[in-house]
Formats: sequence, C-alpha cells, structure tokens
Amino acid sequence: MRWILVFAILTSSFLGFGQLDLARDQYFQVPSKKVYQNLIAIANNIEEESLKKGYEGAATACLAEYGINPFAKLNLFKDGTAQLEGAIKTDPTNPELRFLRLTIQLESPSFLDYQSEIEQDTALIQSALASGWMKDATFGDQIKQYLTKKGL
Repeated sequence: MRWILVFAILTSSFLGFGQLDLARDQYFQVPSKKVYQNLIAIANNIEEESLKKGYEGAATACLAEYGINPFAKLNLFKDGTAQLEGAIKTDPTNPELRFLRLTIQLESPSFLDYQSEIEQDTALIQSALASGWMKDATFGDQIKQYLTKKGL
C-alpha cells in the first residue's frame, strides 16, 4: 500500500492529479491512523498555503483518535484544530476550509467543546455549493453526501 501511495504522489503531476486532489480523495477514505498520516504527507505538497495548513491541521486533529495517552491525544487535537483555525483566519470565506472544520466539529466528542461554528460553516458551505463553487464534481458530491448523511 505504501508503494502505491508513493507512486501516486510521484506521478500525480504527470497525470494532472494534483496534490489537492490527492488530499481531497484521502480525506474521504475510511478513517485510520495510516490515512491521516498519509494525508499530512500529501498536504505538505499542496501549493495553496491555507489549504495546506487546513488539511494538515484537520488530519492532525483526526490522528488524536488513534493515540493512547489522553493528554497526548488532547494536545494533538488542540494542535490540529489550532492549525485549521489559523488557516481559516487567513482565508475565512474558503468553503473547503470550512468543510474541514465542520467535519471535525461534527465528529469530535462534545467534551472537547469544538462545535461553536457548525451553523455558520454549514450555511457557508451550502451557499457555496449552490453557487457552483466546487468545480470538482466528485468532491462536491462527496460534500453533499456528507451533509445529507449528517442531516444538514
């Protein structure tokens, strides 16, 4: 599996399948520690800085689920969400960053107190989808399916 990912990353520029496309695809894989570790590696090669930080932060926050030590898990979650929040601060109207944050908010336990922007993020994402923001039909459909699955 590792060699397939390395091959995909190395050949992505030749096939027109950019790093952002790889990150988007990886984000919707079945969650696992390996998926999020791979996503961090892919995110480091995304050209747009805010999306690079956003995907890396989201993946880092998600990695917290696979830790053993509760304090380390909490720190990993906080580091990831802080990085994601920083990306959103630099590009506050980017629906993709808002989607990443929305997924973290919806999937994180309530005791982490990271659910305050669900309504705002949902509204921005839905508005962006309605206006045809997402040119990648597959990714746009995945976002719509996720929102529908979550009842949003």
